[in-house]
Amino acid sequence: MPVSPTRPAGAELLDPDQHDTPTTVSERWKCKVDTVLAHIHAGKLEAIDVSRPGSKRPRWRIPVSAIYEFEMRNSATANRDERLAQRRRRRDRRRKRATEGVGGDNCTSTLRLVPLEQFKSIEGARVIELTEEWEAGQ
Repeated sequence: MPVSPTRPAGAELLDPDQHDTPTTVSERWKCKVDTVLAHIHAGKLEAIDVSRPGSKRPRWRIPVSAIYEFEMRNSATANRDERLAQRRRRRDRRRKRATEGVGGDNCTSTLRLVPLEQFKSIEGARVIELTEEWEAGQ
């Protein structure tokens, strides 16, 4: 049986209708039971409350399929592409702001001296008149 991209190797050997307790899931993930319960309460990890009606304390059972989905969603390789895309977007925004001259210290303005004939063809160029006082101060 081929391995599905949403389930790790060896997953086909387990019964998809099997359920685990938060304690066994925490042992599998090597974390505290409270961390697993926090994921359940946040809605990130699907779980079923099998306690009696009217019970004050829930008894959670987590489907094995939900565990695999959670692991795939939160794996480093699954999030890597999104993190790289975010970095690229941030980098592109910084570069765009820098070339537009917006952002204070990030401004990359340059001063070029060109003959007056070429000046009209430079987009966004400004004329700075040099005065005798400024030349004397240099």
